[in-house]
Amino acid sequence: MTLEEYIKIVFPILKEAHKNRKTKPIIKSPLNYIATTIFYGLLEIDEFNSNVRVSKMAQEVYNNIENNDKPDLRNLKWIDQSKYDPKRELFILEHIYTGKMFKNALDNIIEEELTEEKVIEIIRKNYQAAWITRGENKDLNKSIRGENLDNALKHYNDMEIELNNKQ
Repeated sequence: MTLEEYIKIVFPILKEAHKNRKTKPIIKSPLNYIATTIFYGLLEIDEFNSNVRVSKMAQEVYNNIENNDKPDLRNLKWIDQSKYDPKRELFILEHIYTGKMFKNALDNIIEEELTEEKVIEIIRKNYQAAWITRGENKDLNKSIRGENLDNALKHYNDMEIELNNKQ
């Protein structure tokens, strides 16, 4: 599925959640939950579910897993993680650009100008995920990563989580 196909399906929900947040700013509304789930579903899109970033530490741990058939960690899908990390104790596929950042970016657009194309532009410009270790994940402060991708990458750097560049 392409990003365009995915957004075409989910856009009505994103638009309604956007309108709902503007008129009834209830953080724990079911519509907000669904919109957040839509964001996390981006990892199912072909262009995002491979070639994610990898921390240096996660790569070192992964290299020590004894299995000759394991894929490049950048291309490991979340669904296949348990083949190499059976209890999901070693790694986590973490969103660098978070769902909160995504919702904030949408909320900065006035309702009449929120289009499928703008949503796609925001995602393509910002969306990044990374395999990091569980220990690194504990070091990340979930609430102070900032408002955008640059802020989040700076936070990773401040926490001394070294990420590879995308291919």
